[in-house]
Amino acid sequence: MSQNLNVEQCCVIRYWMREDVKVAEIHQKLVDIYGANALGFITIKRWIELFKTGRESFQDDP
Repeated sequence: MSQNLNVEQCCVIRYWMREDVKVAEIHQKLVDIYGANALGFITIKRWIELFKTGRESFQDDP
C-alpha cells in the first residue's frame, strides 16, 4: 500500500473517531471505499488508540 493512501486513511480515521464512529463501522466504511487497499481492523484500532493519546502525525513511525 502506498504511503499516501495510508496517510489518507489515517486522516479519515481521525475524523470519524472524533465523530464517535465505532471501529467496526470505520473499518467497513474504509473497505467500502478502498476495497483490498483498506487498512485492517487491528491497524485502525491501533491508530485510534494513538490519536486518543495525543498523536498528531499521520505518518508511520520509522
